[in-house]
Amino acid sequence: MGLSFKILEQDGEARSGLITTAHGELKTPALLLHTSAGLPPFITVDNLAMLKPEASALQICAAQFLEYPNPKEIKHIYGDGGVHKMTGMESFVVLATTTDSLHFSVAKNVVAGVKGPHVVTPGGFKQITPAMYMEVIDALKPDIFCSLADEVPAGVSNNRSKSSTERTISWTQECHELHASGLGGSGALFASVVGGDNVFDRKKAGEAAAQQAGLAGFSFVGFGLGEAPEERATLLTAAMAPLPPGLPRHITGLGMPEEVLHAVEMGIDMFGSVYPYTLSVGGFALTFPVDILHADTAASLMAHNALSGQDTLKINLYSLSHRTDRQPFLIGCPCLACTRHNRAYVHHLLNTHEMLGQTLLDIHNNHHYLQFFKAIRAAIQEGRFGEYKQRMVQYLHAGRYSSVGEM
Repeated sequence: MGLSFKILEQDGEARSGLITTAHGELKTPALLLHTSAGLPPFITVDNLAMLKPEASALQICAAQFLEYPNPKEIKHIYGDGGVHKMTGMESFVVLATTTDSLHFSVAKNVVAGVKGPHVVTPGGFKQITPAMYMEVIDALKPDIFCSLADEVPAGVSNNRSKSSTERTISWTQECHELHASGLGGSGALFASVVGGDNVFDRKKAGEAAAQQAGLAGFSFVGFGLGEAPEERATLLTAAMAPLPPGLPRHITGLGMPEEVLHAVEMGIDMFGSVYPYTLSVGGFALTFPVDILHADTAASLMAHNALSGQDTLKINLYSLSHRTDRQPFLIGCPCLACTRHNRAYVHHLLNTHEMLGQTLLDIHNNHHYLQFFKAIRAAIQEGRFGEYKQRMVQYLHAGRYSSVGEM
């Protein structure tokens, strides 16, 4: 079984849908959980099961499987089971990309060669060709995989942006040909659409993807790499305009609530985001109300945050104010961390450098963010997404809405 995508409801360009694969279904717009070597860094398999049914998809980095274990070892040990059998995630939809923004990234200041991009691995810089990449995909057998991409940050020269676009178009064609020859199994191929912060190149990449046969969807990569937030709508519009509307759309690099809402408004379906993980590493717990359409809930929490000096999005568990605080991260939250533990305990864990602190935070943050995406889907289905987005943005900007790094 391959991949099927059905748009269930549409509110403007925002849409809710259902992706069906051999390993399960995925309701969109969807959050794909961040992984390292196939699994979320802090959450065990049994705890991950507690996040279902909202947690139903993972995003993995194919470059992490070039070495230890390599494709031959994966095939020898796990056979046709691939990454699902290796990680015990048989009931999760898995999407594979070229790079990971936290652990494996495109090598800085290294210009990609014509044969493939360079990535950073524990053994140093390594060049991946489409053939090497498809060998990894063939071993992992993800439900969805994005074509090999030459990602570039904002601010590169026009020549570098142009070469990135042309190479990615060429590598997408090579990935398609190798997939058609049998590599990659029944995984669905998404074309990587690049272009940096160059509108012309984004449009060119979108037009090329629209003409490529045999694609199951599209992945917009290279966002969140220094482009101005106000430019994103123009860049996405240029890339998306030529594409057929009936195929799913995936994006990487955008993950903060306001970024998600703007992208959903433009018709993005799947988000590969490290945002909850980044918060957990920093000692933060999400507290913003996902049911923002209920004015009483939002107003109550906003008043509480204003009185306690918190921002409108999250709380900092490293803060001494939580040293004796017996409240859960978020009152009423049904996640494992909030029902069994309190802020004072996690504050203690963080300050004694116990990894359980990050584990409990990651369980809560992923649960909360998955509920955020569930609320977005509900707003689209009710025809109230515009109202939901407006209220959420107003709420986030009503108080001290800090970045992840602020204490």
